[in-house]
Amino acid sequence: MKSLFHLAVFALAATALPVRAHQHFDAGIVDENLNGLPDAGEALRFVNPPAPGTIFHFYPKAAGLEYGGYYSLDEDPRPLFPNDYFTFTALSDGDVDIAAPFHAAAGSSIWAQVTSVTGPAGASVGFWDENWGLTHTTPSQSFLTGDSTGGFSFVLSESSFPPAPDEDPQGHIHNRAWTVTQPGAYDVTFTLIDRSANGPGAGPIHDPSVPYTFHFVAIPEPAAFSLLGFAAAAGWIWRRRAMR
Repeated sequence: MKSLFHLAVFALAATALPVRAHQHFDAGIVDENLNGLPDAGEALRFVNPPAPGTIFHFYPKAAGLEYGGYYSLDEDPRPLFPNDYFTFTALSDGDVDIAAPFHAAAGSSIWAQVTSVTGPAGASVGFWDENWGLTHTTPSQSFLTGDSTGGFSFVLSESSFPPAPDEDPQGHIHNRAWTVTQPGAYDVTFTLIDRSANGPGAGPIHDPSVPYTFHFVAIPEPAAFSLLGFAAAAGWIWRRRAMR
């Protein structure tokens, strides 16, 4: 009973102290021949993908705010699940930042392709490009659940495009956001692709990654007194959807 009381106090305090934090998922390569080098033909991957079963949470935002009128996952401070926001990055080969293990080859251009979107019938998932929400009230790109994404991709590398053969594939782009239009559970699947032409036969250097499916839940933000119930409801919705 005492521990439950402390948990409730902690939850209430969290609503009064908004926190800005986020995590990075870094795009690199699979070192298939274990030589420590990014060789042509080696596949891309997230070197630190989300743990299996991770759920990211959308909260509603009032119209008139940045990303307003939607359930949003963005960089603004959040009282609940403050670390849910994520940024896709591309590891540096040492030219821009300190060289990271498993970085992609110089001259590659890493993009994240949205390969599928599922969720409540009739709902849409929106992608907001860097700073797009500062001047627009609708997403840069929107996907109806269950429909084709048309192969849409967004860039992770900050090199020129098309990149020169010696350009660093590094990228670390902030202030992008994701939104959905209805409460419920969503899956968004991403594949990392190299869109350069610096590989064999003037094609990409690296092969595409395996698909990565990210799990989301959108539920209206609760009052402080119902925080614990909200967390339980989010888990219940996800488990119910997983059993279908």
